[in-house]
Amino acid sequence: MQTLSSVSFADVFRFRYAASQIDHVFNYVNAQLTGRDVRRALADMPNDLNESYERILRQLNSEASRRKCYEKYMRRTLLWLCFATRPLRLAELSEAIVVEEDDTGLDSDLRLRDPQILLSLGQGLFDYDRATGLITLGHSSIKTFLTSESIHRSCVANFALDELEVHGTIMRNCLTYLRFKCFEIEVGRSIHSYTSLASEYPFLAYAAHSWPLHIRSSDGTCWSQIATFLATRRMPNGGNYGFWIQFIAGGLSPDVVRETSPLYYAASFGYDMLVSAILSFEKPLNLEQPGGRYGSTALQVACFRRQLKSVELLVEAGANPFSPDGSGLDGGFSSVFWAKSSGWDDLAQWMTEKGKANGFKPREVLHGKYTREIARIVQGLALEELGSPPDPSRPRWVHQTVSAYGMEEEEARRFLLQKFPELRDPGLDINRTGDFYEFTIPRHLTEKEYAELRERNFSHK
Repeated sequence: MQTLSSVSFADVFRFRYAASQIDHVFNYVNAQLTGRDVRRALADMPNDLNESYERILRQLNSEASRRKCYEKYMRRTLLWLCFATRPLRLAELSEAIVVEEDDTGLDSDLRLRDPQILLSLGQGLFDYDRATGLITLGHSSIKTFLTSESIHRSCVANFALDELEVHGTIMRNCLTYLRFKCFEIEVGRSIHSYTSLASEYPFLAYAAHSWPLHIRSSDGTCWSQIATFLATRRMPNGGNYGFWIQFIAGGLSPDVVRETSPLYYAASFGYDMLVSAILSFEKPLNLEQPGGRYGSTALQVACFRRQLKSVELLVEAGANPFSPDGSGLDGGFSSVFWAKSSGWDDLAQWMTEKGKANGFKPREVLHGKYTREIARIVQGLALEELGSPPDPSRPRWVHQTVSAYGMEEEEARRFLLQKFPELRDPGLDINRTGDFYEFTIPRHLTEKEYAELRERNFSHK
């Protein structure tokens, strides 16, 4: 055992270096919010005593390292709350902000130790409803500030948000999530298995339903990530793409999923920007490839499900509006038939003109009254199913139409914005036609909301 008198200068140096490293580990590591951050902090240790001194002087105390870690998650939180397509639950948000593009899964080591820390970090910037679990911006002016020019000249310029860039980030994070190993599951699974996965992975519903809504660029900057994800359909079991389709559509046979093109499903669900991206960048592309349960083309299913923008994109791309689907009734129904069935007479006329100009020959088919009635019922049921997910953990966008009697437009809009916070996002809007106000939210109305609408002289259909 060495006595104090025999301790050399080198020993003192080593003791001081060790002490400084221990202090650094305690302060720096203790500031991290996830197990992944702890490992990174341990890997980022000073190389020598001089570097330790430099870090001590630069950080002064543990608050500096905490701020560095907190800043990362605070910016990600603001990013999501500003540009998510619907209000997020705290469980969803806390999952979304820890996803990084090389992740293949999430476990307790990668998740936040305590999601409630986000509420503390917000310091009044966020509103949290403990009853619903929803977390939102405290005021719309927060988003205005973060996307303004003035923030770039401030001391918090690192929190500035660019809308196009943010939507790209969110889309990539969603696709990363959907490419997790646990979602490489054989298509055709029971919907009950999805329910259990949704509870284990709270961000799954948002990632599955909303990633195409964040496609904003038409110049191909995001296509490589999209193409990589869509390419997983070529895996023997349908891959992550097959799981995605089963999650948003449900109840499909493995053969249907494998043999149906992504363009068909994009058109069916009205993912217009995904339709546009596929039309622009997937080569070769067969616009007449039949798919789905009844052998329909992408244009036919878009008309059938009343996805107007997708219809326009497909017709402009040269899809045949006259070809029959595979239903077998009276030789099948054309896209023009479904357009007329939806009351889109002007659109049907335009489709006819475009089809003739592209060299397609109209089919002379006079469907009988009985056949037309069957088609009307089938279409109505399909549209009802589209707006009524069997599992509440899988929200879909639902179109609402209400009318206000004896109420000025400004008052009606103010009431709707107050009643449905989802409509406060600048990306959503309330459209008015006469006495009717139309809007889309990711859920059905509750009985309480129906009653409140009636109390304010709103009718609903």
